[in-house]
Amino acid sequence: PVTPASAAGRSLVERLRRGGLVLYIRHADTTGMPCDRTYRLGDRDGQRNLSREGREQAVSLGRRLAELGIPLAS
Repeated sequence: PVTPASAAGRSLVERLRRGGLVLYIRHADTTGMPCDRTYRLGDRDGQRNLSREGREQAVSLGRRLAELGIPLAS
């Protein structure tokens, strides 16, 4: 696997730090959550939500990106 400590990982992190890229992450864990009933934006109750573990994964991912100095825009 590519890690920030490997040569390929260092190169990737360096490139991500320069920005201008789209980093696509679908979502974290949703195990045990009901399937989508609707795809309407804003209807959160009708869509599959993250599990407790998934919320923890998402927070951890955000922290790690910040630690690595990877800029994010929304």
